Amino acid sequence: MTEVVGFAQTTRVAILDFDNISGIAKYDGLGKAMSSMLISDIETNVSPKRLQLVERAQIQKLIKEQNFQASSSVDKSSAVKAGKILAVNYLLVGDIYILNDQLIINARLTNTETGDIVFAKKQEGKTAAWLMLKTNIAKDIVINLSQPFSEPSMPDKETSFATITTFGNAVVAKDAGDLKKAEILISTAKEFDPGLSYLDDLKEDVDKLKKQVAEQEIKIKVLEKSGGLVINAKSYVECWNNILSPLTDDVKCIQYLEYIIDNYPSEASDEPDLYAFPLIWEEKKYKRYITDIKLITKDINRMKNHIYRTINKNVACKVYKKRIEMIVMFHRSYDYIGFLNEKDIQSQISELNGLFDKYLNNK
Repeated sequence: MTEVVGFAQTTRVAILDFDNISGIAKYDGLGKAMSSMLISDIETNVSPKRLQLVERAQIQKLIKEQNFQASSSVDKSSAVKAGKILAVNYLLVGDIYILNDQLIINARLTNTETGDIVFAKKQEGKTAAWLMLKTNIAKDIVINLSQPFSEPSMPDKETSFATITTFGNAVVAKDAGDLKKAEILISTAKEFDPGLSYLDDLKEDVDKLKKQVAEQEIKIKVLEKSGGLVINAKSYVECWNNILSPLTDDVKCIQYLEYIIDNYPSEASDEPDLYAFPLIWEEKKYKRYITDIKLITKDINRMKNHIYRTINKNVACKVYKKRIEMIVMFHRSYDYIGFLNEKDIQSQISELNGLFDKYLNNK
């Protein structure tokens, strides 16, 4: 069997938030802190072409949609189910236990195809050694996936446990949508430890969400004013709202998307995930789309042709690379992989990958 070029070689991993098994509510954010830091460390060390991590927000969204209970106690069958939901090859789960100034971290990496445990790691030490214990786990993850690990996002050092706890609480606030509280907690943690680079990453995420909220408020106002569809849309907000409108058919939706890439490259470049879905966001409609090889072929051709003709080739590649990844992910999630074996599909994806390599500056 011929493998699909560009995707079969990439290992996909999901790192779930670790469980707090201490029975102390104030430590609940530490599980989120651990998963967030591990993701940062691994992304710093490994090229996304070799190992791709699912974003925490995407994990939470998909798990919520599928009513899946994610925890460190997932058994063999649950790991396989989670792998299908998240379209990943491996799943990392874990838990954290804190007693006074003692810290125990358990982590388990599972092959989601077989449900077999690839490795289990237990780390024990003082709470001040959080960063060092975390790095040991990160190293084991990438080494067991046959990838190199040179150094974490920031040098290992002893750090105040109050800093880590505050960081975790900031992640909790961000996930809950309380961005103002998240900013206050990030600022507080910065006072504890100005050199903690993970705080800068978290601040970027919060700023990104704030921008999305502000843009969404503008979009709502435009929709309310227009009655749901903007005629002769020209601005970014007008085009985006028309893409979301159920009154816009698929052909027009794609035309608006190309128009945004051509005329508003910075907006499209900042939020490529928003354009991952080729059609309007209706689940039944999307399920029909991903089971129709003719539609997939037509859509891939359209993406390829648009890259050739647009002046914003880098932006178009960024958006379409994410869209191809999402198409593959949803095929696997719905247990429909027939199109992956089609030679025409493989040939087109191979050509798209060539364009991505040419116009994107990936690691």
